Amino acid sequence: MSLPTVIAAIAVAILISAIAATAGYYLQVRMRRLEQLEKKLLHNLIDSLSLKSRRLYELRKKQAMMGLNTPPEVLIEIEELEEEIHELEEEFQIAGERIEALKEVTADAKAVP
Repeated sequence: MSLPTVIAAIAVAILISAIAATAGYYLQVRMRRLEQLEKKLLHNLIDSLSLKSRRLYELRKKQAMMGLNTPPEVLIEIEELEEEIHELEEEFQIAGERIEALKEVTADAKAVP
């Protein structure tokens, strides 16, 4: 092999290594950002669940005190809140699973030299 060929091969190897390192770094930064967004979504879901649960609790107390005289709008709101809470709980579970998946992918990306 001639010297220019060896130098060219080394240059290509260095270039490929630099590209791989840059891509790995970009992937780690991107994954961290996605994880932060998912955590923010999770906190928002927790806040929504908390507020809706408190509202549902108060409406159920009102229903218990009023018995058969509970206004229809209270009963309807109770049903709607129960559905919304159920949907938020499902979203919460999905968001938690996505965060765990992102952690695994981030850990895998860090492990790649």
